[in-house]
Amino acid sequence: MYGRLRKDRWGQLALMDAIVFFAAALAVCGVLVSYARPSVEPGMNLQGDSDPAEILRVLLHASIGRPVSVDIEGSHRLDGTEDVATCIAVEVHALSSGASQEAFSSLNAIILEMMNSLCCPVFEPFLIVYCMYDGLPSAILKLPYEDPESENRYASSADIPGEDGNPYKAVLVLDPAALPELG
Repeated sequence: MYGRLRKDRWGQLALMDAIVFFAAALAVCGVLVSYARPSVEPGMNLQGDSDPAEILRVLLHASIGRPVSVDIEGSHRLDGTEDVATCIAVEVHALSSGASQEAFSSLNAIILEMMNSLCCPVFEPFLIVYCMYDGLPSAILKLPYEDPESENRYASSADIPGEDGNPYKAVLVLDPAALPELG
């Protein structure tokens, strides 16, 4: 061979180059995968999160996902792209103007369904929206409509800008009342 490559061996050289580059790419991918963090860690709760601040943040920024009609001053249609915070602001503004809560029953059912899907099944979520009147908080919206039962609750709050200029405070309460009694 004398250090020269004959024309009939060029195909073998190209094949060897391809195999070396493929092996190098596999090695790089293996290193990257070994440093990647698994999306599900052992002991992680797969049923939902139990941090009320995170649940409330996700809930308020999520869109309602489907069109909803509410009956306020004629029929008002939400197209499903509005986020929950905007829908709550519209509802609270209408409630403070004298609208009935039954007009928002389909919207509230969607919000309740979203809250239940976001949190652990051992917690019962409650959303309470307060409006500040003369410096005193007043609960104007409660989802569901009853108060949490237990004294050991977890809660988080967030501000929602109102349509009428009044700031609203949304409070998510996680009530472990559904926890079984240990005895």
